[in-house]
Amino acid sequence: MVGETDRSGSVYGGVAEPCTVILFGASGDLAKRKVIPAMYDLATHNALGPRYAIVGFARTAMTEEAFRTGLGEAAKTISEVGPIDPGQWDEFASNLYYSPGDYANQEAYAQLAKRLADLEASKNLGGNRLFYLSTPPEVYPDIVEQLGRAGLAHPPSPQAWVRIIIEKPFGRDLATARELNKIVLNVFDEKQVYRIDHYLGKDTVQNLLVTAVESELRGPCADYGIRNARCRAPRRLLRNGRRAAGHDSKPCPATDIAGGRGTAGSFRCHRGAQ
Repeated sequence: MVGETDRSGSVYGGVAEPCTVILFGASGDLAKRKVIPAMYDLATHNALGPRYAIVGFARTAMTEEAFRTGLGEAAKTISEVGPIDPGQWDEFASNLYYSPGDYANQEAYAQLAKRLADLEASKNLGGNRLFYLSTPPEVYPDIVEQLGRAGLAHPPSPQAWVRIIIEKPFGRDLATARELNKIVLNVFDEKQVYRIDHYLGKDTVQNLLVTAVESELRGPCADYGIRNARCRAPRRLLRNGRRAAGHDSKPCPATDIAGGRGTAGSFRCHRGAQ
């Protein structure tokens, strides 16, 4: 079984301990497209631990069964881990749970704490907890502070561990990053915190893209009589049931590429008579 297999043969290396992953923003696009499929991939490669639970927390009201069904449909249609094996998905989904609530509501965290204690006892998870913030950045402070107030920021026993992963962007600039860091470290110890933010290199990448586009427009392409340039992003990204702006094939200025739109696709010169 996905949840019970001996982990000594993991192709990803190492043996994960039993734990509970609490995924904030579990009803969002990032969770459906990236995080949950990645966890499914870990499970199918014997790298998620011999026993585990994944508890989704989000503002969207839904039943646990609806949560599992929705993630299953998303995994089949928009995930990026390849084909989903129905049998393996069913085993993985049996470890998915859902706890709805507002990110600033203290009672919701009290309910979450009780749910975690119940799951850890029934599944023998040992109290190890990983909080994953896959939410809009403006609610990071609410989540961190409420975890502290609910007594969830530190292990329930000396043998257990608690860690937190904070998704990008970690602040809009140096000042806001420092402010967020202060909030986080008022609740968690530094050794508990893992930050993900590839935007730290955004300016450098933008400069490279501008240089590349200018060279293409002023160099070889100029000899071919260019009518227009198009940014092509083949993936269909959905937000709240709608196709996300900037992810369709459409005419766009070169600055769109440098600004981040279309970077998942390619820049193409369309040759034609002037």
